Amino acid sequence: MDNKTLYLIDGSSYIFRAYHAIRSLRTSAGFPTNAIFGFTSMIFKFLKDYKPEYLGIVFDSKGKTFRDDIYPPYKANRGAPPDDLEVQIPKIFEIVDALQIPQVQMEGYEADDIIGTLAVRTEEKSFNVVLVTGDKDFCQLVSEKVTLLDTMRNKKTGIKEVIQKFGVSPERVTDVLALSGDSIDNIPGVRGIGEKTASELIKRFGSLEKLLESVNEIPGRQKELIESSRENAILSKKLVTIKTDVPINVSLEDLRYGGFDKEKLAGIFEELEFKSLVREIGGQPKSKPDSISGKASKKPAQSSAQLGFLKEPSSPNPVSSPITISRSEQVSYDNYHLVVSPEDLDKVLTRTRSTGEVSIDLETTSQEPMKAQIVGIALSPAPHEAYYVPVAHNSMITGRFKQLELGYVLEKLKPLLEDAQIKKIGQNLKYEFIVLERYGLKLEGIYCDTIVAAHMIDASRISYSLDELAKVYLGHKTITYKDVTGTGRDKIDFSDVEIEKAKVYACEDADVAMILSKKLISQLQELDLLNVFKDIELDFIEVLARMEINGVRVEPSFLAELSVEFEKSLDKMARDIYSEVGFEFNLNSPIQLREVLFNRLKLPSKKLTRTGEASTDVEVLNELSKFHPVPQKVLDYRGISKL
Repeated sequence: MDNKTLYLIDGSSYIFRAYHAIRSLRTSAGFPTNAIFGFTSMIFKFLKDYKPEYLGIVFDSKGKTFRDDIYPPYKANRGAPPDDLEVQIPKIFEIVDALQIPQVQMEGYEADDIIGTLAVRTEEKSFNVVLVTGDKDFCQLVSEKVTLLDTMRNKKTGIKEVIQKFGVSPERVTDVLALSGDSIDNIPGVRGIGEKTASELIKRFGSLEKLLESVNEIPGRQKELIESSRENAILSKKLVTIKTDVPINVSLEDLRYGGFDKEKLAGIFEELEFKSLVREIGGQPKSKPDSISGKASKKPAQSSAQLGFLKEPSSPNPVSSPITISRSEQVSYDNYHLVVSPEDLDKVLTRTRSTGEVSIDLETTSQEPMKAQIVGIALSPAPHEAYYVPVAHNSMITGRFKQLELGYVLEKLKPLLEDAQIKKIGQNLKYEFIVLERYGLKLEGIYCDTIVAAHMIDASRISYSLDELAKVYLGHKTITYKDVTGTGRDKIDFSDVEIEKAKVYACEDADVAMILSKKLISQLQELDLLNVFKDIELDFIEVLARMEINGVRVEPSFLAELSVEFEKSLDKMARDIYSEVGFEFNLNSPIQLREVLFNRLKLPSKKLTRTGEASTDVEVLNELSKFHPVPQKVLDYRGISKL
């Protein structure tokens, strides 16, 4: 029994984190699905990675809890969930039902209290317990057998990590939180005492109660702050303490996990147009419109047989799990080819001139384009069709197939790459522009950079990586760089990647960029942004590339003088802010700034970060400037700091 582990997922937290992690995902009918897709993907990844035998997912219940009774303003600043999230919640519960994960919810209690009760109860039965959450409040429950797991950050928290974060052992975390308060949950704490100071005080006195008994031993302003907020500190400890004695009738056998209902899930995923998730459970997606544009996918333009390519060396598909994709689907691996002879290269060039467009992806030795050496070149002249030209793969030096010389390949590609009539497509073409420029080629005819296009369509997205864009727009999970090169001690250079894996990885990148370009260009046209994209945004790719290539000439002595002036300005700004607040703090610390804005000044929290903390970004500070002068002064301070 000692080896058994119970996993408890903080379901409410998962929903909100999923909602903020993925934006602007909808069905072809316009129904929002970003939170549903994100939540389900997170659960699937968890199930795949940890294969739990005992599992429960816990949700907050509607209505008041005992905390609302003892402190009515508790969480009063949170408000209702956004409308586009609220409509997704019933579907999320429907998916949890189909996943057949045991659900726990109890009126009058928050998910935290139920998790706390189940954790302690299970720990007493000699089980290990893993709380799947990113909420720091759960650190108070950590013990030898209870740990935290943040799957979004791949971070595990045990006793050691709690002490590193809070400076105290898990059982004293509530004392620290009672002093520092929490603006997100509207827990008052002691105004003017931040987490760092709270930690130092609890380390010195041992507990909140002993601190309050010995308040006369505390010097100066801290004593005044604590004395004036004594009742708030006592109240706050009650609010932050997770209950471990909720009268809930749930046994370990109730939490045994037996797997999901594949047919039920497939039906829901088809309804929501989650084609990648249908494949994830081993199903075959029906022909449906794409989630964003509502347009059906195109078929490959031409097969390898039509081009007369020789048969390539075979090897297992490098994707981690078998994927069967028909030609009518968005991305297919069966039309990717290796180019290892002059004749093959000539056919690719002829094919590209016939389509009038090509998606380019360089595989290199470095992410820094000014240092990168070319290892291989992927070309996609049409959707669902791509070719990989290896030029510096170590495995091909003595292998069955010899690779072409880089100089020869670039000489053959030069007329095509410098032909402005051939449309050039790619993901972050500034990188390709710089690398090719260093080899004496100028990339002409840039038609679509998928990063730039996606950013114009939705500037609020957290990530514009090809992996993310493929997932959002195509419902496709790409092979990642880590999948082929490994990580940590096992990481290898791309030049050492087995050639078949390198081919599929590179061709997929070029192919996905080509497919994405069709969708993104169409959306830009619908939004009446295509002319701005073509006439302004794309021109900046070369401008920025030239700046990076040429560098910027500076005058060190003048910059040194400016630095002195800026230091003086920053010092004056900081003193002005400290005067407004009443004490000094680290202006560069988001944690301390949150403490000042939302606890000390009692300004309203406008939005949350991905980790659930109150945001202090530019948008929020601009909004808060309407209520108090400090946020604007912080913005000014940040502006000068960057200079």
